Amino acid sequence: MSTNLKSPKNPTSTSFKAYVEAVEQNNTPEEQHALEDSRRRFTIGSRLLDRRLAAGMTQRELARTSGIDQGEISRIESGQANPTVQTLQALGTPLGVVLDFAVAKAS
Repeated sequence: MSTNLKSPKNPTSTSFKAYVEAVEQNNTPEEQHALEDSRRRFTIGSRLLDRRLAAGMTQRELARTSGIDQGEISRIESGQANPTVQTLQALGTPLGVVLDFAVAKAS
């Protein structure tokens, strides 16, 4: 999925965070939705990677114990895949992770 986010009119900022905030303010609703989808994928992938490393497992070992292809694990960890609930449950079981819903923090 490739999304072209618009640069702010004044790209000079004192921090990357300020730059990102400026870009976000200039997004269309569709671009903002795409950005939030990407953030969710990267968050899921990052959490999976953290749990796998904490368990001392390689992607290959997790693939063997979960039944999920190693390439798919790599894509999920890098934020390039949108895993199903079933995939996340299969990956979570050998890592001792239970899939659950949480209340989102207010912005």
